[in-house]
Amino acid sequence: NSADTSFKKLSFLLANPPFPPVTFRNLLLLYCQHGFNDVAADILAENSHLTFDLLSQDVYDFLDASIMITASPEEALRKFESLSKTFVVKIRSLKKE
Repeated sequence: NSADTSFKKLSFLLANPPFPPVTFRNLLLLYCQHGFNDVAADILAENSHLTFDLLSQDVYDFLDASIMITASPEEALRKFESLSKTFVVKIRSLKKE
C-alpha cells in the first residue's frame, strides 16, 4: 500500500534529523487523511518542540480540529467552521487585489 510506504518513509525521516521541514507536517496530515487521528495526536505530542517551528498556525489549527473529531465532534466542527470563516475572509481579500 502506498500510504503504508509513505508512513514508513516519513516516520524514518522524522526519526533521523536533519529532515526536510515539510516532513513533520506531511506525516501529520497523512495520518489524519487516513483516519489515524490518534497516531497524529501522539506524534504531535512527542514532537511538540517542532510544532511552532514547522507548522503554520493554519495547519496547526486544522490538525487540532482533525484530531479532536473522535473525542469531541461538536468542538471539532466549531473549529472547522471557524477555520472556514478565516479562509473565506483571506480569499475575499486576495480576490480584491
